[in-house]
Amino acid sequence: MTALEQGCRGAGAILISGHGQMLLQDHDRVFLGGFHPHRHAEMGLLEQFEGRGFDLDRTGLTLMTTLEPCPMCLCRSLGHGIGHLRYLVADSEEGMAQTIEQLPPAWRELARLQTRSPADISPELRALAKDLAFAEQAQLQRRFLNHIRPDN
Repeated sequence: MTALEQGCRGAGAILISGHGQMLLQDHDRVFLGGFHPHRHAEMGLLEQFEGRGFDLDRTGLTLMTTLEPCPMCLCRSLGHGIGHLRYLVADSEEGMAQTIEQLPPAWRELARLQTRSPADISPELRALAKDLAFAEQAQLQRRFLNHIRPDN
């Protein structure tokens, strides 16, 4: 809800240890204080991860996201060696987890080290996540396009 209240997409991410402990969390901040296309929930979470200098087995980590990650966020999770990726809602338009074969060869090789799948959650929770993630979608797309092409 925080992301929506801040005028951003209702999306979040958490990082879970191999023992099931939540290590970090973040939410979408793309439109917070201007326009920052790199401030997806996953990107913010992974920036926190870098800053904390965790010394642990990354292959046991799980990145749980509201939405199937975009190419930028997916590749960053691969570059960090995050072992598992779970998402609450598939995103057929912008998500990349289900279309790994479209990545360049080096990234596809890294992707072999990571498991990716929808999270094992109830249909009700999945529906709620979808409603939050796609709330205000048309307005957010207009805001995005206005930053890219202000004359539109």
